[in-house]
Amino acid sequence: MKRTRRTLSRVSATLALTLLALTACEEENFGEASFYENVYDAYADCRESEIRFLKGKHGISTAFAECGSNNFGNFSWSPSGIHLYFQVTHAGHVLNGEEKTIATVPTPLPVSNGVWIDADRILMLLPHAEAGIPGQRVGVYDHRKATLKAVDTVLEQPSTLQLSADPQVVYVTALDDAGLRRLYSLDITTGAVERAFEWLTEPVESFGFEPGVPDGGMVSWAAGGTAHIARPDGSEQQDFEDALRAVIHPAGRWLVIERLGAPVSNFDQAAWDEMTDEARERAVRRRDAWVERLPDWTDTESSPPSMDLLDLDNGKRYRFSEFQGDAFEWYRAKDFWISFRMWGIEEKELNRNVALMDLTDRMRMLDREIFPKGIELVQAMPVGGEAPIEVPIDAPPAATPE
Repeated sequence: MKRTRRTLSRVSATLALTLLALTACEEENFGEASFYENVYDAYADCRESEIRFLKGKHGISTAFAECGSNNFGNFSWSPSGIHLYFQVTHAGHVLNGEEKTIATVPTPLPVSNGVWIDADRILMLLPHAEAGIPGQRVGVYDHRKATLKAVDTVLEQPSTLQLSADPQVVYVTALDDAGLRRLYSLDITTGAVERAFEWLTEPVESFGFEPGVPDGGMVSWAAGGTAHIARPDGSEQQDFEDALRAVIHPAGRWLVIERLGAPVSNFDQAAWDEMTDEARERAVRRRDAWVERLPDWTDTESSPPSMDLLDLDNGKRYRFSEFQGDAFEWYRAKDFWISFRMWGIEEKELNRNVALMDLTDRMRMLDREIFPKGIELVQAMPVGGEAPIEVPIDAPPAATPE
């Protein structure tokens, strides 16, 4: 146990410094991209000094070099926080934060995310070795021994792997006979599949499970722009609008919701809070005049992936306003550390990266009803009230202690 604590200290202290020297594999174009994204990726000028400045300003560390070819798909930190499993175009890889090395997982690119079963083993869903065979394989890869054990399944287009309370069983979404995405339990030793949580009758686009939440655990799921949480038996359900995914903190009090943010210009993005009012107005006029000359088919705006933080004890919903991203996960090696796939900072799109942040002090401030920089109150639930109070996003807190 002492060795683990020392290891965590070394990794946490060095992630912000040593991992910056690492770059992802040089494959391009993970998945499909819009015309604008392809053009932007090809011609955008990535400025390392700018990214370093913005990261330092907001206390963000990243796992890879600022201007590497970091077109990440899925990623997941090991329970110890030392290893990072991530996927790019053609394969999965494991980064070692202590040794500063990257090893390729010797399998085809998984069809879904990977999850760590323990400090050594990663669970993943793999395509069949022979083309044309229906279903997928579930594989357990031991990155220290470099061994893979795989069994066949009958899952159709599986996605969203999630550990359960049983180490031999995982949850996964897949298409049913009607083409609707449902939730299933999957035995990783036999490949046997059956429907999970029979009370969950609606289609599921994303799913999460936290067995350690007090009083029986908690599940989360999202579909159709609304996220939900409930107990494993379906009781105590709560619904949250404007949500693509919900991620429960292991202790159960906090919930992070992924959503689409307000549209921002695809051109001439800037850190607006660094500009005077006059400079901002001039920049907006120049940008708008230039956009008006573009062809009608040009995409001029996009909605960045954004994240909200909910306090389930008091109903307050906060917004992370100074950084944008998705694929959020709680960094389990240290409480109240978070990780996400970074889209940008201050609504300025930057090179994709895996971000890591310490929210400990910010969470303590919220407990004292102090609003830290970069976290804004957007919804407050009055004591004894039925409906939430919406708070304008640009309004200052009504009662912030000195």
